[in-house]
Amino acid sequence: MNKLKFKLSKLISSSHKIASKGIKRSNSKRILMYHSIADKSQKTLKDKFTIGEDLFYAQMTTAKEVFSSNIENLEGHLLPGLEPKGVPEGLRGSALPFNYNDFDSLQKIVDEGDVGVIIMEVCRNYDPKDNFLQKIREVATDKGIVLIFDEITSAFRSNLGGIHLEYAVEPDMAVFGKAMGNGYAISAVIGRKEFMEHAQSSFISSTFWTERVGPTAAIATLNEMKKIESWKIITDMGNYIRKNWQDIADT
Repeated sequence: MNKLKFKLSKLISSSHKIASKGIKRSNSKRILMYHSIADKSQKTLKDKFTIGEDLFYAQMTTAKEVFSSNIENLEGHLLPGLEPKGVPEGLRGSALPFNYNDFDSLQKIVDEGDVGVIIMEVCRNYDPKDNFLQKIREVATDKGIVLIFDEITSAFRSNLGGIHLEYAVEPDMAVFGKAMGNGYAISAVIGRKEFMEHAQSSFISSTFWTERVGPTAAIATLNEMKKIESWKIITDMGNYIRKNWQDIADT
């Protein structure tokens, strides 16, 4: 790992207990990379993984590619009019969706199938209820399932790191996107050592692997975020705008 990536890794991992980390330059292979690393960590290869309903990237890529003719399983997960075409039959049934804040829907999937990975956003439009995240962490631990949090849209908005820190629920892996580079192309994967080490025996390709602009932007952005506590600024600004819009709507 070059000096830039090492420095960036230290900055990101300083806020997270799952300290073994990795830097990746592109989001395009994110789901596939997760699936590969997580599956290899299991004693027995598991071909199924679950996706939360608000996982937008999974909705538009993995879910389309996996369900094939089981289009009814995509109800409520894809935009109207989208059809999963050109998908190998052998992939059908390997991704199983569950509804956010509906733990029973996930528990049913886990009880009925040999699930290896749970991948989901921590929250998006609403907060978790009834210890939803804690229950997911518990069932993942009990069943030996790898829990992955997609923090692409949620990280660095409530603190200097993933929003999962606000709920005190630690995933096995987490992913961050270009927000940490103030819009520049950069992404990062962090995870527990026992999972991340599997990447050392697998090939993960990236066209811009040696490019330096993204990591440099991320280092500068994270340092500035820490300095000015940017999450507090955007929260105050958001609350101010929401209040004024509400006042206008009420008049």
